[in-house]
Amino acid sequence: QPTKPTKFETDKAKLRRTIRQALSQAGSFDEFASLLLREGVTVKESRGRLSYLTPDRTKPITARKLGDDFDKAAVLALLTQNAHRAAEQTTAIPEYPHTQKERLREEKTAKTAPADNTLQRMVDREAKRAEGKGVGYDRWASLHNLKQMAATHNFLMENELLDLDKLDAAVESSRKALSEARESLRGIEQSISDKKSLRKVVNDYRR
Repeated sequence: QPTKPTKFETDKAKLRRTIRQALSQAGSFDEFASLLLREGVTVKESRGRLSYLTPDRTKPITARKLGDDFDKAAVLALLTQNAHRAAEQTTAIPEYPHTQKERLREEKTAKTAPADNTLQRMVDREAKRAEGKGVGYDRWASLHNLKQMAATHNFLMENELLDLDKLDAAVESSRKALSEARESLRGIEQSISDKKSLRKVVNDYRR
């Protein structure tokens, strides 16, 4: 009679399927992490080794326990293959020639784009499609949104703000600091205005 698999073995099998599905869609490690995060799985790297934390566990499952296909080297190799394949497919799609105005707009956007390590707003893909944005933009927006989801989660985790009470307290503290800064700015603006008025009075008196 075959031995019934333990819960841990069943959990590992389910996790392997989730990881494989994410790997089949991702073209970078950030995208891979984002796709896993959508399924409730957090991938972590420590000393060059990967581990995967599922929602129902307090300790992550190491890649070594899942198999060689899930260690860092294998994951990065597959992601690189996916990225090359996606690049080849993108190159194969003919692009409409850009007008000079569009090129200038893209160059301006590239110059003013925030750094990759800053949190950015999510892109409303449906609204952009309605504006007439094409497949290439939609693909970029999808990847951008996934990266922002992962970046936001990492930011909250690094700053210990995953707890809603702590997050609310941090937001309230920021609001208070912003309010105080605005009030201080009003005082400075009033002082500048008063000095300008005084200077005008002095100049008028000298005349």
